[in-house]
Amino acid sequence: MKISPSKLTLGTAQLGLPYGITNTLGLPSQESALNILNHAKKSGITTFDTAPAYGEAETRLGQWIHNFGSMEKDQPIIITKLPKFENNRNSSAANFVEKTIDQSLKTLKLQQIPLLLAHRAEDILNPAIYDSIISSKENGKIYSFGASVYDVDIAFELIEKTDISALQIPFSVADQRFVKSGLTSKARSKKITIFARSAFLQGVLLLSDTQIPEFLQELRIPVRMLNEIAAFNELSCANILLRSVAHHSEITSCVIGVESIVQLNTHITSYKKGPLPVHLSAEIFNLFNDISYETQNPGRWPKM
Repeated sequence: MKISPSKLTLGTAQLGLPYGITNTLGLPSQESALNILNHAKKSGITTFDTAPAYGEAETRLGQWIHNFGSMEKDQPIIITKLPKFENNRNSSAANFVEKTIDQSLKTLKLQQIPLLLAHRAEDILNPAIYDSIISSKENGKIYSFGASVYDVDIAFELIEKTDISALQIPFSVADQRFVKSGLTSKARSKKITIFARSAFLQGVLLLSDTQIPEFLQELRIPVRMLNEIAAFNELSCANILLRSVAHHSEITSCVIGVESIVQLNTHITSYKKGPLPVHLSAEIFNLFNDISYETQNPGRWPKM
């Protein structure tokens, strides 16, 4: 089964904890978070991505959902995550999956989770976890499931060996691995929904070249050139970067994270400008052709 997400999905990590190395506003207040969620829905965003690992995000999202009432047509599409399974900390895979899903249902104030993603994609290849997820789907606790992936080879293995209906992948001009490998094309041919995250690489691609940390120095020259191209075309870098991902033919929905309604409006306005001209899209993707995996993956960055 598939869900039908909006073309923009609101990521809620920034609503639950101070997220990203470029975050300057910190954790928004409860009122600000609810206002952002309301504004997103009024603007046509129907899909919201969260996780137990995102601090207060699930709790705030649950409060917001509760405020809706129970009218089915108003119910948003909620994506949450199955945390990483740790053998030494959890009694059994089956109990871990069941308890995690039950807790998320309670926190989110939902009867059913529309889409559950494994936060560590490899966990779905664990037969005990996979079987427990299938059972949760059969008993109606989840509607569909998939994985949040970092590794292309793992994504291919999931497509071949499991019945996933969605993948969430990192995708930006600086990280084109999943598209270039043919993974997104193969997934789409199997009707697997593709969510793209990290369009701004945690905001690093929106910095000036002089602001980029030393450990990401290989981004400095392409980012400087990106800024020059944006200025020449009288566009912002945020506009170019978002449109290059959100309007990509192999992406179902682009996950955006915001700290304020102003940021949200900026992204929505950018998206509504439509796809980039083909020559401009090719030009900016070519700038970042040779970026290393250590730079592409925030999980490899030094702890700030």
